[in-house]
Amino acid sequence: MRGWLLSLGILVTGCGGSVSRLDDAGAETGGQGGAATGGGGGTAGRLGPPVGGTGTAGTGTAGTGTAGTGGTAQGGSAGAGQSAAECLTADDCVLMADCCSCVSIPRDSPYGQCDAACAETACEALGVDQGDVGCSAGRCVIARSCDQREVVCFAAVPECPHGQAPVVANRCYTGRCMPVSECSGVSSCDVCESAGLSCVRHDTGFIMCIDTPAACEANPTCSCMGACTAPSLCGDPESEELECYCPVC
Repeated sequence: MRGWLLSLGILVTGCGGSVSRLDDAGAETGGQGGAATGGGGGTAGRLGPPVGGTGTAGTGTAGTGTAGTGGTAQGGSAGAGQSAAECLTADDCVLMADCCSCVSIPRDSPYGQCDAACAETACEALGVDQGDVGCSAGRCVIARSCDQREVVCFAAVPECPHGQAPVVANRCYTGRCMPVSECSGVSSCDVCESAGLSCVRHDTGFIMCIDTPAACEANPTCSCMGACTAPSLCGDPESEELECYCPVC
């Protein structure tokens, strides 16, 4: 009889898929697994109490506990406190140039060059090199202004393709055009809207056009978009109005 009870004890401790403990009365103490947040697995539950009454020889059927269920991972969008800014400083960006375009992009980002042949790259035509790469409103840009409010000369306004704006230097037009997403500044939010971009406004009067990252399409708030980089802050982090101010400038 003692040998038979010992075998039953071994059988009980081997069931359930997780470690359980027996109290002094020989019953299993059960519990439920906790849920994990952010995709991690839940904690395995302890075995539940035995099911059934006492049968022949005073034995019952051992119960089986259920392991805890893991939490659901969520992804694809920037959460609270996260930013989709692609840069914090110019060191985070690199210049990519070919015959078709001249762009500043985050380091290690994929870039497909065009196959056209030319005597000079688009960056060479603009007089741009790696030293002209900058980071503004959380985006890699080229340190060339397209802000026509700076112009005081009497030169004619260059005609630019859709999505581009005249480059301004020394308070006059250079005769070149550049994609507004690459400009370090533009003259108004209308420039951004016509190019299908979002507009960032600074309390100093600075205006810039930025794209909306996929992670922020459903939640294009100032915080998610990373539109205001240090030392500037979002006027309202949860607003879709991308307005920045600098408390120390």
